Amino acid sequence: MILYNNINSLPLFSNNNRYFLWISNSLLIYYLGYLGIYYNGIFKQRVNIRKNSRIVKKELTPKNDNKIEKIKNEILREKAFLNSNLNLASIAEKHNLNESYLSHIFNKNSNTNFSTYINKLRVKESKKLLVDEAFKNYDIISIALESGFNSKSAFYNAFKKETGLTPTQYRKQNLS
Repeated sequence: MILYNNINSLPLFSNNNRYFLWISNSLLIYYLGYLGIYYNGIFKQRVNIRKNSRIVKKELTPKNDNKIEKIKNEILREKAFLNSNLNLASIAEKHNLNESYLSHIFNKNSNTNFSTYINKLRVKESKKLLVDEAFKNYDIISIALESGFNSKSAFYNAFKKETGLTPTQYRKQNLS
């Protein structure tokens, strides 16, 4: 068994190996410095990407907006809003979209939610029917159901919210 009295007598720390240790320590320090500078640069780039991602999101909005406009145009063209069973889930399924995603982009790009948009279209249609001379003898509930509403109360609430008048008041005001 070999006993070493001081650190200089260890083979690793002999005069020949001291230069090796200094060089390897220097290389290690330079390498760590290089990594620090490199990752600092990456960090700064990531910060810039995050800042600019807001711009990218704004550039992506027209695609979503375009998708919403296509859906809106389809609803208008096919008069899908007249279907009392129309809901967000059926539209999402038809267009292979997630319901919550469709709701989110619809709200973001339309400044209104889906049900309010559909109710506005239904009220607009019912207003046409209420003042049309051909339908002046029809009951309000018939017009409500024909406009896509499920019930008289839903129709009255949506109509009053949109116009500030009840359907009967609107009809009297515009037919006379």
